[in-house]
Amino acid sequence: MAVGVPQTLTEDWNAMESFSDPSKVRGDTSNRQSGLEQLRTKLEVAQARLEAEAEAQAEVEAARVEGLVGQVRLCEEFLDLPPRPAEQLEAMSVDELERLVAQLRGLESG
Repeated sequence: MAVGVPQTLTEDWNAMESFSDPSKVRGDTSNRQSGLEQLRTKLEVAQARLEAEAEAQAEVEAARVEGLVGQVRLCEEFLDLPPRPAEQLEAMSVDELERLVAQLRGLESG
């Protein structure tokens, strides 16, 4: 067992010296800073993706509204109804526009 003790003390001493070595401390700090920079980059990429997805979703929503407004206009024309004001249609939600289109189509078939 006596052989193991000096070896353990030597290992402990070497470990302690590595903590007090300024070049290793700088290296550890540099590694942490590099890791933080990598995390910041990943965060920026994730934020850019979220913004792009939100923008794409808004474009899809706008196209859907535009299509529904077009359907309302066609139904109004087909039924010889006066066109609703654009402001009224633009203020409606997608659900409201879909219900209006369904209502107007019901008039077509009735």
